[in-house]
Amino acid sequence: MASHQYGHDHRESIPKIALYSAMGIVVLALIAAIAGRYGEVGAVRIPVAEAVESRELRFERNGGGDVAVLAASGEQVARLTLEGDGFALGVLRALERDRRLAGLSLDSARTRLTRWSDGRLSIRDVETNRQIELHGFGMDNLKAFERLLTADLAQTARR
Repeated sequence: MASHQYGHDHRESIPKIALYSAMGIVVLALIAAIAGRYGEVGAVRIPVAEAVESRELRFERNGGGDVAVLAASGEQVARLTLEGDGFALGVLRALERDRRLAGLSLDSARTRLTRWSDGRLSIRDVETNRQIELHGFGMDNLKAFERLLTADLAQTARR
């Protein structure tokens, strides 16, 4: 037993009640974690949304900055312009950036525009699997893509 020059012991002991209390808290925390994990106490479940409407689209840029929106058949369904479709063009630039990082060609990009049963609208690059949820950008921006989902081939041909 080590003793100081003055003849008394400086070892400090932790009171047993404090040790038992600390162990009790640790045990209770473990029980709560296990109960929450396996008993689903306090669990939040988000229902899986189903696709209500979906459309495969391709986008082709022209020299002037406008973008032709093509259906899977290759027919043009809309045109995005620099003047009125800035948000949609920005989303496409984000998808193009991901394709470049993945080393994929921009020319063959296929996207799927989907309306979900919970009201969300998303666009996903089929090859990179990058999906952008569009509902978080406001109703005006959402409408820019909703019109692409419902654009009619016959109506485009009359323009």
